[in-house]
Amino acid sequence: MENPCLTFVTPTLLAGDRSLVGVIAHEIAHSWTGNLVTNATWEHFWLNEGWTVWLERNLVTRAGGDPRLFGLHALSGLKALREDIAAQGGETSVLTKLVPDLSGQVDPDDAFSRVPYEKGFNLLLALADALGGDATMLTFFRAYVKHFKGRTLTSSDFTDFACSWAKGRGRDAEVAAIDWQAWLHTPGMPPTVRAFDPSLGNASAQLAEKWATGKTENCTPAEVSGWSSLQRQVFLDGLLDHRRPPAGSTAQPSEALDDAALRRLGELYAFGKGQGGAVNCEEAFRFYRLCLAAAGAGSSYLPEILSFVKSNGRMKYVRPLYRDLCQSEEGRAAALPTFQAWRVNYHPIAQHMLALDLGLRS
Repeated sequence: MENPCLTFVTPTLLAGDRSLVGVIAHEIAHSWTGNLVTNATWEHFWLNEGWTVWLERNLVTRAGGDPRLFGLHALSGLKALREDIAAQGGETSVLTKLVPDLSGQVDPDDAFSRVPYEKGFNLLLALADALGGDATMLTFFRAYVKHFKGRTLTSSDFTDFACSWAKGRGRDAEVAAIDWQAWLHTPGMPPTVRAFDPSLGNASAQLAEKWATGKTENCTPAEVSGWSSLQRQVFLDGLLDHRRPPAGSTAQPSEALDDAALRRLGELYAFGKGQGGAVNCEEAFRFYRLCLAAAGAGSSYLPEILSFVKSNGRMKYVRPLYRDLCQSEEGRAAALPTFQAWRVNYHPIAQHMLALDLGLRS
């Protein structure tokens, strides 16, 4: 969590190999988009997070020296967005609007999801395309920060400024053609999505297909040698889609991904382990979700999963894992006493949201 001149960093970022530094880039970026320029109300939260994701992905792509990283991060973000929209009630849920109506008794914490992050990021890419490309977008970003520094703004303030700035550069027709109403006030996935470069994720998808079809007799650790942590995460995301196809998919769940296969996979590729024995929480989180999708509370990894939700308080990890546990009566029987015994150790907002997920409050 960023604060002016001070950022609080979770130990879950310490994977031993600096592979999770994107979060550091994100929190530092909030010094400009969030602190120097701030959304006026929680309904316009995307102006904090959409911009900050945009900055973060540009920073990690430049630091990584490979432009294909941008597409890998963006595609991973889109998958997370689809899952969060489903968790929020689906494509028609009002809480999946980029500018949700939080009047009345709506708690902003109840509306929290990846929507302001990923949908906001994709809106900014649509604006970049309308302005003529990413280089022009960087110039626009500097002008935006200079214009609004030390102030708060709403989405209308943002669109007015974007249209005015574009007019001075002969791109007013292109920016006016953006369907702002659909982007800001229609629930569900973004109206349009840029065609991202998927090439860095191809090997991850191919290996996931091999495991999903049970063709693993010749698999070795060499197959993931040299992969970035994000490529390993994309591999696990792909496996989860094979084992538990997304809503609306006609695919059948992969029966090859059973508990025994995942035990072998975990040992073969050392998922969840970083250098020097450190735990890569991004990988461990995805691997444990896969284990629960395959075997539920019968997973041989259940003790490790329960230990993980007790030792990590990030809602990004614990909320999906608790929800996954509750997909069966046996899993719920393990989840409820774990939460009740450990809830005092969670942040108050995490306690609040987990109680909602577990049906302990309305």
